[in-house]
Amino acid sequence: DRRTNCASCHDPHSSPAGKLIKPKPHEPFKDRSCEACHERAKVPGEVVLTERKEKLCFTCHSEMEKLVKNASAHAPVRAAECTSCHDPHAAAKDKLLKAQGEKLCFRCHAEKADIPERKHQHEPLLEKACGACHAAHVAAGKGLLPKPEKEFCLDCHSAFRKSLAGKKLHKPVAAGRCGDCHDPHGTLAPRLLVQEVPGLCVRCHDLAAATRKHRGIDVASANCTTCHDPHGGAGGAPGLRYALLHKPYANGSCASCHAGSANKELVRAGPDLCWTCHEKQRKKEFEGPVHHYPLTSGKQCGNCHSPHGAPAKALLYRAPPALCADCHGQEFAREKKFKHPPVEEGCDTCHAVHTAGQPKLLAEGLRKLCLDCHDKVPTTHAHGMGQGKYVDAVTGKHIDCVSCHSPHGSDNEKLTNADRKSELCKRCHKKGQHEL
Repeated sequence: DRRTNCASCHDPHSSPAGKLIKPKPHEPFKDRSCEACHERAKVPGEVVLTERKEKLCFTCHSEMEKLVKNASAHAPVRAAECTSCHDPHAAAKDKLLKAQGEKLCFRCHAEKADIPERKHQHEPLLEKACGACHAAHVAAGKGLLPKPEKEFCLDCHSAFRKSLAGKKLHKPVAAGRCGDCHDPHGTLAPRLLVQEVPGLCVRCHDLAAATRKHRGIDVASANCTTCHDPHGGAGGAPGLRYALLHKPYANGSCASCHAGSANKELVRAGPDLCWTCHEKQRKKEFEGPVHHYPLTSGKQCGNCHSPHGAPAKALLYRAPPALCADCHGQEFAREKKFKHPPVEEGCDTCHAVHTAGQPKLLAEGLRKLCLDCHDKVPTTHAHGMGQGKYVDAVTGKHIDCVSCHSPHGSDNEKLTNADRKSELCKRCHKKGQHEL
């Protein structure tokens, strides 16, 4: 009949089951017990159920019926519209779901369908889809979250929770409204902000009043977070200011850097301004031939350091390795089962932060750098390394420590680039190529 949806039972492309039946059938359908849910139709194509639609599923799934009356239940659950998400006959995946992951949710929540295209996405959503945070049927918190928003967010952001201790909190933070500033799914702005700063700030804070408080300086295009902590001021500092302040700023000596106390123009451009005070650092840390990209781009020193105040030492916008991950996100984007300890201690264990004489800003040659900690390797590893007859078949370069080991993290023991029982060796020792 034209009203029959063949794809409700059959996969139009392929299936491991006969007659292209979807591989996960509903038990009554599998047993051909159509009468468990249907009565005989009087008209071809007519669907006659043995019970009203909102009651039928509960004849078997009685434990779900109580959820219908729960005010915090998912809208389809409250309406007893089980077939909004579940196919009553057969499905390709578990739980008879009509689609998997976020694709199922986007069938109703179409306004969020562009999330996969957003530049910055929440890590749990990338890894586990919507179910990472939201319950499918009912939950204690708003938005099908298992607990109130603030508490739920802080369960994962535990280090951030600790950082709030003793601070005078920004009102949205104190009220547990993380969503006022952050979109928990994905955004075009960094750090999941719903809008770039200062546009985000002036949604609540009057721009004219802010200008008056800043000696008449136009702050319409300012980065508010160079002075103000968006979450909470240290020790009750006025205006949510950071605990660590640049000396000229702390002393009110704006003219040390600016062309006047109410003038945003700088007396010198770029690093030349910084060198007027930090001459020792220039001679000590900026002589190497390999330069960290931020030094030669955009705001230069200001890419990593705040000119006014900051939450981390050296006036860094964030403490490493979090600051490093803002740019080098792909290296740290996924949690690895095994992590190289220096990665968590701080990137500067292995890398110079400004300039270096080695590629990738390594503090010294790769092999020597590794042996500084792993000094027993020459007596425990028989595999040749360095200049020699053989090269790494994967990179085409001479064999070194990173030919086999990841310097940051891996899902394999010993930080190997593949399973060391077989796959690691096969990366190079293929047929006709360094053959074993």
